[in-house]
Amino acid sequence: IYEERYQYFLLPLILLLILETLIHDRRSARASRLAFLLMSLPFLFGFQLSDPLSKLTEQGNAAFEKEDYVKALEFYKNAQVESPESPELHFNIGNVFLKEQKYEEAIKEFEKAAALFREPERMANAHYNIGVARYRIAEQLASMENYQEAIKKLEEAMAANQNAMRKNPSDEDPKFNYEQSKRLWKQLLEKLKEQQNQQQQRQEQQQQNEDQKQDQRQQGEKSDPSQEEQKKQEQQKSESGENQEKKEEEKKEAQKQEEKEGEKKEEQAAKAEEKKEDDQSGEAAKQEQQEAKIGEMSKEDALRILSALPEENRDALKEALKTQYGRRPGTDKDW
Repeated sequence: IYEERYQYFLLPLILLLILETLIHDRRSARASRLAFLLMSLPFLFGFQLSDPLSKLTEQGNAAFEKEDYVKALEFYKNAQVESPESPELHFNIGNVFLKEQKYEEAIKEFEKAAALFREPERMANAHYNIGVARYRIAEQLASMENYQEAIKKLEEAMAANQNAMRKNPSDEDPKFNYEQSKRLWKQLLEKLKEQQNQQQQRQEQQQQNEDQKQDQRQQGEKSDPSQEEQKKQEQQKSESGENQEKKEEEKKEAQKQEEKEGEKKEEQAAKAEEKKEDDQSGEAAKQEQQEAKIGEMSKEDALRILSALPEENRDALKEALKTQYGRRPGTDKDW
């Protein structure tokens, strides 16, 4: 593919056009020689009559020719301070970026130059260089097998070449680059289809492998039921052992509880027996005290107390009186 083009100031041509408007056909040969001398002055003095902008641009072009792109860019940027909207400076800066393989930055500068140029040929040159930058990006993407993005950049490159052909139909270079981009575009389309087919085959193979693994797992579960039954029996055995241990623990706990209850009942029975003995001893002592008191009282007192006592206590007092005094002579009646 053809390389980029460089844009220089055409000061001699501009001077010639100005002189042609000033010199009439009837001027003498002396006037013609004077015109030729004026036109040659910039070459004789190395553009010393030009302004600082032209001098910076000239220095940038010289550095560019020496492939000192860093220095060239510095001169062009300094010149832009004097003329920010100069299409020539945008064009030259774009060439620097193109040489440094900074293709996206180069495209931006060429697009600005194409928008600012008024001459169709210069506009064509800017579009031509845009096509070159996009073609280089497509090559990089294709080397990384990013065919889809590379195809898009080639389509953009072909569009830029078509713009260049429309602006300057006589130029053969954009036509050549268009055909070159189109050939690579077709090649990458085939590679993209092949890549997509390979991806689809890998996906199908992966899915097939997954299906086979799933089938094998299912067949293994069906063909070896004894293993599943063994696992089930082991699980039941484990659960049975755990239940047996649990029952043993519950049985031991129940025995302990029964022992505690038995001890508690024995203790309660002992206490009840002790209380009963204490109550009997108390009743005997109390009865002895009553009998002692009865023995000390007279019959009249005893009869008076007997009549005052409740019915349930009279029998006990009667027995005491019988013991103390015996029955009345000649009668069978009790007190």
